[in-house]
Amino acid sequence: MESKASLIPAGQALADMDAALDRVDPRRGDVAPEALLVWVRLARRVRDRVDALAGVLVAEADRAQASVQVAGTPLSAWLGVQDNMSRREAAREVFAARTLAEHPSLGRAAQDGRVHSGQVRAIGKVLGEIAPQLDAGQRIAAEKVMVGL
Repeated sequence: MESKASLIPAGQALADMDAALDRVDPRRGDVAPEALLVWVRLARRVRDRVDALAGVLVAEADRAQASVQVAGTPLSAWLGVQDNMSRREAAREVFAARTLAEHPSLGRAAQDGRVHSGQVRAIGKVLGEIAPQLDAGQRIAAEKVMVGL
């Protein structure tokens, strides 16, 4: 685990990644097939980790009612306007983010790259279905077991 001194704010990490992507050389014709496959896996892992971070940030903004305070509108409406999303897409994004917020072990595993976005959706769905039948301790244990699998 990183020491606290080496951690950077999410905004800085995202800005650094965005800037780095602007510098990617588009010429890949001479890259070995093996390297391309390694890059495919890495790109997908990075995408899933950024998606998880975005989800956690959406959940935090939703919980803090940031869009209501800043723009006077619910987060799903704000996302729709800011990111040119349909109402349905924006609502789905907020709903998925709430799943990460409700299941912190799952959110951490996604941000760490231990589970990918499809697994997050599947685990979140199962946890949502069984949660009413479990007490708080059992819900935490179930989440840890599913993330571990």
